[in-house]
Amino acid sequence: MKKISISNKMLPLFGVLLSCVLMMCIGINVSAANTQPTDLKQTAAAATKVTVSWTVPSTQAGNNFNRILVQCSKDNKTWVDKGYVDAKVTSATLIGIERGTSQYVRIKAVNYDAANKKILVDGAWSEAIEVATIPSSVSGITQTASAKTSVTFTWPEAKGANCYDVYIGSSYSNAKFVVRMTGRTLTVKGRKQGYGYNVKVVPIRMTGKKYAALGMETWGTVKTTPKAVTVSKENSWERGSKSIDFTWSSSNKKVDGYQLKIYDSKNKVKATVDTKKTSYTFTKAKNNQYYKIKVRPYINVNGKKKYGSWSANAVALMTPQVTGVSQEDNKATITWTAVKGAGSYDIYAGSYPDIESMSRIGTSNSTSFVTNAVQNNAAVTTNKRIYFCVKAKKSVKGKIYTSLASDAGFSN
Repeated sequence: MKKISISNKMLPLFGVLLSCVLMMCIGINVSAANTQPTDLKQTAAAATKVTVSWTVPSTQAGNNFNRILVQCSKDNKTWVDKGYVDAKVTSATLIGIERGTSQYVRIKAVNYDAANKKILVDGAWSEAIEVATIPSSVSGITQTASAKTSVTFTWPEAKGANCYDVYIGSSYSNAKFVVRMTGRTLTVKGRKQGYGYNVKVVPIRMTGKKYAALGMETWGTVKTTPKAVTVSKENSWERGSKSIDFTWSSSNKKVDGYQLKIYDSKNKVKATVDTKKTSYTFTKAKNNQYYKIKVRPYINVNGKKKYGSWSANAVALMTPQVTGVSQEDNKATITWTAVKGAGSYDIYAGSYPDIESMSRIGTSNSTSFVTNAVQNNAAVTTNKRIYFCVKAKKSVKGKIYTSLASDAGFSN
């Protein structure tokens, strides 16, 4: 094989030629870099259009470039011209892109001969970026589960979305961001029992450059499981009546209704009722019974009732009737009818026949009571009329339930 050698006399010339080649290469690279638009990014999205912006080349090779060419591609391989804009323009809006889809965009600075529709001088392509139109909206939000301090809900897929932003609040105005997620079912904890919440889901098409094309928001409502209610300790059952008016109070901020059960003194269920009110009138009461009621609130979750806890059993006692008030030796003896289920009776006295103006003067385990001390420690005397009322009462697990006050009886 013949060896290639370079004589000592030719080395200086070789060095000069090598330097020229290096300078030419460096010059080409610098020229290409100076003609490349930079910072290409998406700045806005709509249903069928996107907006991109960029920074024009810092040096445009002696102002030879008069246009920016914009191209699009569906696969980042096959590119299609979308048009030209003036070289001084730094943004463009591309239309006619299918909703909820992504494309790729690139641009380059060129010298374009408009008369002959010909590029005379090419610049360097920018980096290609992914752009996206906004996805379709979520068609609805459905609560699927409820607990005391958490809610679970889901939503159908939004066409074109690859993730979702979720917000929750006690009102529309104070809904706060919870999470950005790719799934479509979420449990949110740390809520208040017995409350309702507004939730918002925003579908997103996220690009590789982390641009979020936000779709239209969708709102829904969710509820935590309600707290137990408190049944009144004095339920209205007039003597001789078949009707008992039960009432209860609820501290829940959101409830869809109540279920109640009424039992007789033999623990037989006499009624099971759903109502949206905080009261119920039972119309089949019998005088030889007393009745118990328990109530639980409920919310509707995905077409089914989700119940809270039962209240404590509350008791309804018939109103007693004063049968006599006799006076002798500055003492008054009051008698009344027995009430089924009563454990004892409270006796009230006052100068007026109104329970609100009377004071409780004693308790009896029988159906009679003897007294000489009445309201404000006044003594029973022969020249002063005193009124008396009686309430039946029953203790259930430490809670005292009473009947309505009897009609007033009086001395003298």
